Amino acid sequence: MCAILWTISGNQWFVVLLTGGLGTLTFIVIAIFVFVQRQAINMLCRFDPPEETLSFDDEGISIKSSLGETLIRWNAILEICRFREIWLLCAGKEVLVTLPIEQITQVILEEIIETIQTNGGKVS
Repeated sequence: MCAILWTISGNQWFVVLLTGGLGTLTFIVIAIFVFVQRQAINMLCRFDPPEETLSFDDEGISIKSSLGETLIRWNAILEICRFREIWLLCAGKEVLVTLPIEQITQVILEEIIETIQTNGGKVS
């Protein structure tokens, strides 16, 4: 494309500027991707031991790991996406919690669905 613009256009400075801008933009996008990926890998490396404990009560879901502890209230869960091996609890654009359904009893899973629906969450 740049070669075509170079031959057609009388303004070669425009083609050089366009090419340099696209190259810089590509470099920035790749650098951001690599930075975010390395940051996520470093966070996972600090996750020792690699296990977490889930607790369900009337307030919400408590999650404890070696990195910390948090509580996600039932009314904060917007949607639950059910797959064959896991369920994803969506509590925002960037907040996902995975539930390993093979390790949770069917009674508790049904209560989770009922509680989320009662609090206005969507089940899919």
